[in-house]
Amino acid sequence: MPYEAYRVGCEIVDTPALFMTVPASEKWPITADSSRPETISHMLKNGFPKIMGAIKGPGSVEDGIEFLKSFDIVVHPRCKHTIDELSMYSFKTDPLTSKVLPVLEDKDNHVIDALRYACEGARRAKKPTKTMDKPKPRRTHAQGWMA
Repeated sequence: MPYEAYRVGCEIVDTPALFMTVPASEKWPITADSSRPETISHMLKNGFPKIMGAIKGPGSVEDGIEFLKSFDIVVHPRCKHTIDELSMYSFKTDPLTSKVLPVLEDKDNHVIDALRYACEGARRAKKPTKTMDKPKPRRTHAQGWMA
């Protein structure tokens, strides 16, 4: 039984049924794209009382990605779309020079957006701490995402 609720272009009326493919999903807090209040409203009316909109603002995408990159993300093998997106997500490249630009590609990121939203509370609650620990070695592209 797959537990990855994924469908690009899902109609609003079909979204509750899609989410119900994940057992007990209606019992857990869900942070959704706040630019889609009609979807949030529909989900609230259809069995998802803990859904709320994400807090967005300038730099929230970049901040969220940097926060996610600070973790070793482990993905269950049955979550094929999550694996695909984490493997393919990248920065834009200059078409003339092929140099990597400091701008995130805005494609193939549906699951990554959901991950950012889901971790939003933890990211906002995280207090910066100074540590004397050795820095983690950087991952290579083959070792992890967005290394």
